[in-house]
Amino acid sequence: MRPERSRSAICRRLRRRLRRLHRDCEQRDPKGLYRRARRGEIADFTGITAPYEEPDAAELVVDTTRLSVEEGVDAILDYVERTFALTLTRGKG
Repeated sequence: MRPERSRSAICRRLRRRLRRLHRDCEQRDPKGLYRRARRGEIADFTGITAPYEEPDAAELVVDTTRLSVEEGVDAILDYVERTFALTLTRGKG
């Protein structure tokens, strides 16, 4: 499998497993996308104009109301490393 396909598969799989906190996302929305979706300017916006079904048993929950951005990213990277047996290079910049 090509590296690009492997990464895409990992991202798709991870995306299915994450429980999203839409209220928090909407409150932190720096680009105003949720506001635009509510005004009808963006079609098929998940959780606003398109359905979102929360997983029954998420394997990973990143509660962004309790974690900093860095802690959330670390939790996701830890999960990816454990689940997909990857070693990720972490660093700033």
